[in-house]
Amino acid sequence: MLGRVGSTLLVIGLALALVSIMPPATSGFYSTTEGVLAPGKYDVLPSGDGWFSSPKTGISLKVSSNSSLHIYLLSTSGSEVYGWAESWIKEHFPNLKETEVTRKIFNVSVLRMFLKEYSRYVLLNRTVEKTFSIDFFPSKVTNIILAISNPSSVSVDYKVRLERITGLAAKEHVSKPAELSILTGIILILPWAIKRYLIRG
Repeated sequence: MLGRVGSTLLVIGLALALVSIMPPATSGFYSTTEGVLAPGKYDVLPSGDGWFSSPKTGISLKVSSNSSLHIYLLSTSGSEVYGWAESWIKEHFPNLKETEVTRKIFNVSVLRMFLKEYSRYVLLNRTVEKTFSIDFFPSKVTNIILAISNPSSVSVDYKVRLERITGLAAKEHVSKPAELSILTGIILILPWAIKRYLIRG
């Protein structure tokens, strides 16, 4: 009985392992953005609702720059970030003119306050040195935006490519179950296999 259970778990584990190494398929829908990020500023891509994503529909992200950048994948929309930033600035700096408020919205310090207030939105946080790429699948259905931050004292040239991808399952969601199934299967099969060998011997 344990041998059969072990065999089943081993097969399941190997199937999951196969799924985890299969490359995701591209949908053909992508966007490319190039720009210059001023010192102490950030930007959000896209500025609207974000990219619809799910455990089976993710995004392929490629970032290149001529200096260090901080990037964040956020489970929100660009309009929510900008709306919160505007409200926060007006609350804490009530004497600023509208033009001053608009300029201050894009300060890195304001983004940091947003991330502190809504840390639950942060899906990915990385420092990019020259190049960075990742295929990302969220654990649940959500909209995703990319925030690019330049905390340095010099301007940074950057290029971003976002592409929608699909997969049977995200690697990070199936690799651990695959390992556990394979290991448990081997543990259960081993005594049965040894017993059969001794009987035949």
